[in-house]
Parts: sequence; structure tokens; C-alpha cells
Amino acid sequence: MKKLFISIVIVSLLFTVFAVKVSADSPSLTIEISFDSTLADINHGEKVLFPPAPPFIAYGDVIIIMGYIYPKGTWDSDSACINPMNGFMCGANEGGGASFEPIGEIVCTGNFFANPFQFFPPDSMPLLGEEIGIFFLNVKFGDDNSNTLELRGRTITGFDGSNPAKFSVLGGTGIFKNARGEALEIMIRPNNSGAFNFELDFSELRNVPVGKLKKLINGD
Repeated sequence: MKKLFISIVIVSLLFTVFAVKVSADSPSLTIEISFDSTLADINHGEKVLFPPAPPFIAYGDVIIIMGYIYPKGTWDSDSACINPMNGFMCGANEGGGASFEPIGEIVCTGNFFANPFQFFPPDSMPLLGEEIGIFFLNVKFGDDNSNTLELRGRTITGFDGSNPAKFSVLGGTGIFKNARGEALEIMIRPNNSGAFNFELDFSELRNVPVGKLKKLINGD
């Protein structure tokens, strides 16, 4: 466990220097996602997501996990977002809960291809571009199901936006009822709960009113 933290600290420092700005051309169509490890269940409680402990996650394991949706720029609003001790960041708190006021929630379900922590080996750079598993994402804006978006794709290991993964748009409700195209799922880094932060870039969605989408993302 100590080696994992050391590895993430080293990687965090390196990627802080060479940080990648994600979706700079369409920031208003990007949301920030913070999954909460306290809201994760693997194989009906047989395994835990974090901290990694035997029995470790393996091929075929099933997960459901929930998280929080924020407008683009929310993490940057906290000058102390990145913990200098372990490289983890804000979004979901240690022990669970949202770090900011969310504009909605996300639910992820699916199957692992491998233990995700094996791609972040101790004392070395992470293995980027590796497939963790195949997952459904249900993105819900607001407090009800009026505007939801359903996505499916393969999550790819990345750090600070280095390896975006394309997710298919399956459909949705409200402004997303005719949605087509694809979205980008972008891994950022671990948050304080022990799960990961991601961004979702909606700039390639089709048949979705852009003005209404921007209002949802802005929490209007």
C-alpha cells in the first residue's frame, strides 16, 4: 500500500510538470467526474475497490460505482485540490462524499478485464493506454431523470488526460433522447476517496441542442 502511494506521488509530480489540458477547444461541453470508492460494490461485496487488498480485482469481476458530476473548472477552483503527500485530488472526499456541490450524478456498471492497480506499478511510471474493462455510464443531470445520457465503452489507463477513450452514445432522455455520436472518457488521476477522477467530453455528440447542453453543464 505504501509503495502504491509512493508510485502515485512520483507520477503526479512528473505529470504536473507536463500536464495536458483536455478539450481546450470546447471547455463548456466537458464535465468533471469524481467517482466515490465508498459507493462501489464489486461482486456483491466480495472485493473492495480501495484500498487494494486480497482478493484483488480480476478478469470478469463486476462493479457498480456512483460518483459526482461537476462543471468544467470545478477542481481548479480549489487551490489545494491536489494533495502534495500522495498526489490524490479533490472531487470525492476521503471517507466518501462530494467535495463540491454537484450538478448531477453518474453511475458506472460493467466488467473488469484486469486489476486496475496493476497498471500503476510501485516506483515506476504507469502503464498508459491499457484497457481496464468495459463499462456502461449513466450520466444524470439534476435531481431527477429528465435529462440522462447512456454511454458504453472501454476505459483506458491515463494520467492528467493523456489517453482519451471513445465511448459510444446509446441514447438518453430529455435533451439526449435523440443523441448519437460518441463521447470521450478521459482519466485524470485518483481522488481522495481512492477512486478516480475523469472528464467526459461531449463535443462529438450529435442531435443534442448545444445551448441546452451548456445550460445543464453550467447547472442552470
